[in-house]
Amino acid sequence: MPTQDDQSMMPIAATRAEVAAQPQTITRVLDDQRATIKSLAQTLVERQTRELILVGSGDSWFASLACRLAFELYAGLPVEPLQAYEYAAYGRPSLGPTTAALVISSSGRPTTTWDALDRVLATGAYVVGITDNPYAGNPFHEKPPLSIVPGASKKGWPAQTTTATIALLIDLAIEIGRSRNHLAPAEADQLSAQLRDMPSKILKAVDNAQTWAEDLAQELNDHLVRHVYTCVGGGPSLGVAYVAAALLAEGPQELGLALPVEEFHHGLRIATLRPDDVVLLIAPTGQVSRRNLETAQSVTTWGARLIAIVDDQDTAIRALGGTPFVIPSVPEPMSPLLTLPPLHRLSIELATAKVAGGYTRPQSVP
Repeated sequence: MPTQDDQSMMPIAATRAEVAAQPQTITRVLDDQRATIKSLAQTLVERQTRELILVGSGDSWFASLACRLAFELYAGLPVEPLQAYEYAAYGRPSLGPTTAALVISSSGRPTTTWDALDRVLATGAYVVGITDNPYAGNPFHEKPPLSIVPGASKKGWPAQTTTATIALLIDLAIEIGRSRNHLAPAEADQLSAQLRDMPSKILKAVDNAQTWAEDLAQELNDHLVRHVYTCVGGGPSLGVAYVAAALLAEGPQELGLALPVEEFHHGLRIATLRPDDVVLLIAPTGQVSRRNLETAQSVTTWGARLIAIVDDQDTAIRALGGTPFVIPSVPEPMSPLLTLPPLHRLSIELATAKVAGGYTRPQSVP
């Protein structure tokens, strides 16, 4: 007999399986697409590409935000992640042959991202479609001069589709940097090797996060309290913060607000927090580490609940208490691949705890 979860729009069981399969999926995607990525990088250099735009909605846009630093550091090119509807509605001046546009839609289903694709195809920019679902009629697969199909699965809420896209974009950034001599060959080789070692680290992060997420979910699953989750990050972790807010909505259907780390302070968001509110701080070591620590200190002083994802170089945030999750330190542009898995686990366990407590998840539309 089908269960309530089987009939839901994005089943918990499917999400759990897709999260667990992320290491294998990323390994396969990087292997399968290696020749395509190298060829694309060379094409962009031959076209004298001077800028990149990354276009998407939801997790596709969040993945673009998470990869901005990788393109700027590794490829040495300016990049702008554009929300697809905003671009479709307003456009962007000066797009042309020296612009490369990566338009991302994992599902490829009809949305305003279709309109964004049509608009950018009319500009003369070199357009690449990225989709996991190359069905007949999918415009992201059929319309651009080049399409890339990672082939990640999304029967549950987005998980491996997001991390596979991030890994693919980081690989492209490295190969562009290699092709245009922004990276020395030895440096590009080292970064490529680090990226291809990430699945083993992701596997450990997924496994290690299980008990952490289960314990947190039990603590937070209080039906008498509606938690507000403020998801905070800077640089590539801002994209992860947006993913965290989306995961809270897609799975346990909790309210999450994503903020850049400076805006958390600049807008006096701390003054709006109650003791039962939660701050999810995405804080691997990087350029905003000092501000991350100040955020953690403010949250602790104010008395709200701090949940921080840090790496093994951190001691200061962990010393403040809360419920930290520790990942191994990696280059900051690659850190989203390790900060996302514990958030996947947390969203799953929050949803599971709510269902076990009698909460009814929405059913799929017949």
